[in-house]
Amino acid sequence: MTEPLRRLTDEGINHFRDYIERIRNGAKDQPPSDLLTDPVFSESVAGGVVLPPDLPEDALSDRFRFGIWLRDLLAPLKQNTLPRDYQLWNWLSLRFFDQLCAAGGGDLRRPRRDEAYILDAAFSHTKYYRHLVRMAWMAVSLHGEYGKILLKSRNADGPPLAGSGEIVEQLASRQSLFGNATLIQGAYQLYFSEDEQRPRRGAGGSGAGSPRRLATVVQQLDLTYDLRDCTPEQFIALLPKEFNRWRA
Repeated sequence: MTEPLRRLTDEGINHFRDYIERIRNGAKDQPPSDLLTDPVFSESVAGGVVLPPDLPEDALSDRFRFGIWLRDLLAPLKQNTLPRDYQLWNWLSLRFFDQLCAAGGGDLRRPRRDEAYILDAAFSHTKYYRHLVRMAWMAVSLHGEYGKILLKSRNADGPPLAGSGEIVEQLASRQSLFGNATLIQGAYQLYFSEDEQRPRRGAGGSGAGSPRRLATVVQQLDLTYDLRDCTPEQFIALLPKEFNRWRA
């Protein structure tokens, strides 16, 4: 049986937020899945998009594959309004909450800050990039294969759709960096191990040659160069010697 894609109403979002606060305080409640279909708390989405009865086997195995599945699922919708459709992203977050914030020992869940699961109506890039579902879709939609550097974590602990780390914090937290295809491709070449299919060891640090330093250096280079017109190889060649350890 297929499941129509819907949006949470603002009232539904408030109930979802209340649920997260309860489990943060130790409640063992199950996700309020009734909100997903209740017409008071959710509404239909134009376009006739439906979730299949059985998701592809690997769609929930990590955030990159989840992002591919989301990109294909949401392709019929208006792509120019989708990034700020907070009600849709919040519905998807509730729909996949068991994969985003799984119950652990004693049936307790340990949720992150609210913005990992819930977007506010007022757009704020500094919060929107932290939404686990939306970022999976955005990274794949904008950067394709190179989005792996933003979605895959070296640490395999925890729910498969909840992985994140220092790289996404540094490269996605600023809109000008996240939207720069040259930068993201360059970061992929520097920090991602294609053999291991995860970030290279040490790529999550904060010292010389780290993603944190890369974000700072890019802002300096932007004063002199149009990095968007560079190839990733040209961009990497512009980086100072502190990045030599990451150069292939």
